[in-house]
Amino acid sequence: MKKYEGYSLVEIIVTIGILIVISGLVYSLTFTQLNTHTSRDYIYALYTYVNLAQSNAYTSNGDQEYGVYITSDRFIYYEGEDKDHNTYTREYLSPASSLVSVDGSNDIHFEMKTLKPVNTSKVTISEGTMAYYVYINSEGMVDILR
Repeated sequence: MKKYEGYSLVEIIVTIGILIVISGLVYSLTFTQLNTHTSRDYIYALYTYVNLAQSNAYTSNGDQEYGVYITSDRFIYYEGEDKDHNTYTREYLSPASSLVSVDGSNDIHFEMKTLKPVNTSKVTISEGTMAYYVYINSEGMVDILR
């Protein structure tokens, strides 16, 4: 009887099954990390622009107000009386895979020479099973919770 060398069909099928399971795990972990990264970028940008509006309003020469207007698909940093009567704006789009909701005021506005916002807000950024909460309180502090 002739002895064959090589792998049996069962060994090949088991090996392919193991590779499929490992690649599925790696893909799901990588996809979750990418989503988290885009949410973190959005949260960091929102945090930065709220602080920028606050510091610019406080240090302005009495001729400019600043704020951040938040919607479900973007936020807008503006210089001026409000988002509709402004002299300068910057827009930052939310990640396509994120769900952004605002509880409270959409307009975080800082009057001249003050560190406290006119309105407060809580922004929720969710992506899949992950959720982040950004609180802008009446003292002008920005807290980020997960």
